[in-house]
Amino acid sequence: MNIELFLAFCLYAVAMSITPGPANFLVLASGARHGPVRSLPMILGIATGLGGMVLVSGLGLFELLGRSPGFLLVLKGVGLLYIAYLAWKLMTAPGSEAPVAQGSGADGQPAAAVSFPSGLALPLFNPKAWIMAFGAVTSYTSPAAGLPQVGLVALTFLVINAPCMLVWAVFGGFMSRLLTSPRRDLAFKLLMGGLLLLSIVPIARELLEAMS
Repeated sequence: MNIELFLAFCLYAVAMSITPGPANFLVLASGARHGPVRSLPMILGIATGLGGMVLVSGLGLFELLGRSPGFLLVLKGVGLLYIAYLAWKLMTAPGSEAPVAQGSGADGQPAAAVSFPSGLALPLFNPKAWIMAFGAVTSYTSPAAGLPQVGLVALTFLVINAPCMLVWAVFGGFMSRLLTSPRRDLAFKLLMGGLLLLSIVPIARELLEAMS
């Protein structure tokens, strides 16, 4: 990969990583509930999962899945249901489980943040993440790309994705200063859950069209 193509890929990775999407909305909510530092395991898990998906896509798995349209539809359907479930959990989380200003539960103990393994699994159920991974491989590697080139693309995506999501977590931490009442806390959770649902509407529409 020449330097021009690599820089173009870096711009692609930044654009795809910083723009709104299911993962970034969850990171924003985590930043507001737990703070940026305690959201780092989730962020690193998501970034590692995305990097792994780029690597897997480059090794030909996505092309293999493309030969099984039915399986791809099932994968998208499961992913949409999982993200909708996360949105519901976010919107219905009791105030004691989503302490925004203090960052602790009703018993005074820190509220549990999303773990690294949970963050690692999240991209697997996110159809947008598969599209990002496949787009990175098909657009910025050669058809005969070997493991070193695909590995470079995957590692670069990981390194760029994590700081971009951290920006969302920091913004969430800033917003937590404004959410000092139960009413504001509820409004924030409903907004984040609603945005999470809106982010999967285009994919849901595509899935319905494919099934009709």
